[in-house]
Amino acid sequence: MLDKESIHQLRNPLQTIPSITPDERLSIELYLALTEGSEKMYERTCQAIMRCHPDDKLLSHYLVKKKVAELSGVRPIICDMCPNSCAAYTGPW
Repeated sequence: MLDKESIHQLRNPLQTIPSITPDERLSIELYLALTEGSEKMYERTCQAIMRCHPDDKLLSHYLVKKKVAELSGVRPIICDMCPNSCAAYTGPW
């Protein structure tokens, strides 16, 4: 089930191009480039960049996922299918 914020965003999509900071843009680009990698890979990449550019304020993995959802309007719908994640039930089951 979607939370109230997600439902509100679906019913009221952005009507203008949102403004994002250069650090948010870099965070999003890293996140999208590393979508097949782990959260740890994203965090380590951000740490390496911030060591070279200490004034940069990159978003955490959690915050960049939240920002991407906010900008795109696309949010996951999580529905547990079975206790051990072994099967997805369909129909009346």
